[in-house]
Amino acid sequence: MGQISELEEMVMTPASKIAPSKEDPVSQVEDLRKIIKDGNIRFETTDARETKIRLLELVAAHEGYISKDYANTFGDITEYTITVRIPATGFDQIVEKITALAKRIESQHVNSLDVTEEFIDINSRINTKKSLENRYKELLQQSTTVEEILKIEKEIGSLRSEIESIEGRLNYLQNQTSMSTLVVEFHEKSASSRFGPSIGGALRNGWNNLLSFLLWLLNIWPFIIIAVITTIATLRIRKRKSK
Repeated sequence: MGQISELEEMVMTPASKIAPSKEDPVSQVEDLRKIIKDGNIRFETTDARETKIRLLELVAAHEGYISKDYANTFGDITEYTITVRIPATGFDQIVEKITALAKRIESQHVNSLDVTEEFIDINSRINTKKSLENRYKELLQQSTTVEEILKIEKEIGSLRSEIESIEGRLNYLQNQTSMSTLVVEFHEKSASSRFGPSIGGALRNGWNNLLSFLLWLLNIWPFIIIAVITTIATLRIRKRKSK
């Protein structure tokens, strides 16, 4: 049972006392800043279809890809919303090139989040837990009873779940820091919308105003009848007096 006592002592050992693995030193992470970059650009263009073609060419040239592509036409306006994923090293360059496609920039936002400390912490935690896992495996090889084996395997299973969970977060951070997200929104206005309301729009507005006027008349019809009756009675009284 001495091995089980050793196991329990290891479980209670502070993580800081277990040295990180030399195969994956944290010092390698400290040499690089881990920055998550994302942004949004919205602008007006003279030719939306041509702008989209140029945008796709830029993304391909920077070894990126399109994650979402949405287009909508309402009235005289065609609008595109395209979400692109591009290598973080080329983020600033592609933002500059995309803004050059615009006729008029309406909004532009770029966000940067430094996750270097979290990156270092996660690597350290993974190394610590892997070292502990290796120690448990050594104890498993030395175990001689079913009770000892079951206890050690339970600890190994729990550790493995924790490691996979932490590695999942690490993979997410690596993906976000290596590939940046940029949402590009652009729209094209037709000639009629640039030079004033279209004829169709003016006709629709006139019809809507007429319906609103008729609805208003329906709401006050009792007052209209009273006013008509009063006017007729007044005219008859004046007519009799004049005679």
